Amino acid sequence: MESSGQDAPPSLFTQEVTVLRSGLEKADRSKPVSVYTDSEGNQALADGNHRAYSACLTGTLSELPRKIIGKIPRDVSKDPNYKELSKLKVVDK
Repeated sequence: MESSGQDAPPSLFTQEVTVLRSGLEKADRSKPVSVYTDSEGNQALADGNHRAYSACLTGTLSELPRKIIGKIPRDVSKDPNYKELSKLKVVDK
């Protein structure tokens, strides 16, 4: 099940804190990101932080293909281990 493109996709959360600038430059946004859905309909990234954050920076996150690979039984928006994708920090390495 992937986003239909008609409705805004669910909010996207991640357990990561940073992304590497070099990874953002190489991110292939034509590949889908893998996500888990939570009990409230939010999505948590399982794979594709660089692709998702790159799309977030360019305002194309709603167009990024998402592949749902499972479910999380709790609300990630209230879980301190998850944060909104837009809160990631870009670091040089």
